[in-house]
Amino acid sequence: MQKKHFFYWILLFFTAIILVMFSIHPFILRSYADFFTINNYEKGADATLILGGSADTRAKKAIELYRNGYAREILITQPKPPIKEYENLIVSDFVNIKQILKYEKVNYTVVKDINGGAKSTFDEARDLIIFLKKHPLDRVIIVTDNFHTRRAKYAFDKIFEESECKTIIQIAGAQNQVYNENNWWETERGLNAYVSEGFKYAIYLINDNNIEGIKSE
Repeated sequence: MQKKHFFYWILLFFTAIILVMFSIHPFILRSYADFFTINNYEKGADATLILGGSADTRAKKAIELYRNGYAREILITQPKPPIKEYENLIVSDFVNIKQILKYEKVNYTVVKDINGGAKSTFDEARDLIIFLKKHPLDRVIIVTDNFHTRRAKYAFDKIFEESECKTIIQIAGAQNQVYNENNWWETERGLNAYVSEGFKYAIYLINDNNIEGIKSE
């Protein structure tokens, strides 16, 4: 019960912060968005790993890194597929990413999920750990949207710390074509991305359920 109450207080806190930010200056809003953006990648990595979601922006960034010498190969995660009733109607981001890479004539390897599809960034980090046991790599650059980079880093750092994996993880943010850190509050998509990201990041910080069992797998 106490944890549930704590969760509600976190939500109220973030809601209050966001309301205050909207009543002040855009500088505060930019600073809020900048907090979530991490780019610490360097040339010469063994691979990039494209996380599920935002197929066009993430695939484009990974291809750019690959072609400019930042990584020698491209990996993609296997997210949870659409429900069976609609799997022949919905083109998922997973399918779109593969189509984009094929169109650009770039080879890739799928980091498979042991349960048929990752449901969170924690799952994707766990899948990479399992993949690395058979395909050891020294350094991997995680590619995701700018607003998701800090949460992705937290998830991967947490999983890799638990597993004692020695592979170095770096983060590369993909720029969205509709909004960015300087104007996210001016579009509905930007609002959805950055407002929800504050809640998601807070939930990741207080919820470790997704990483239980990693040592035994």
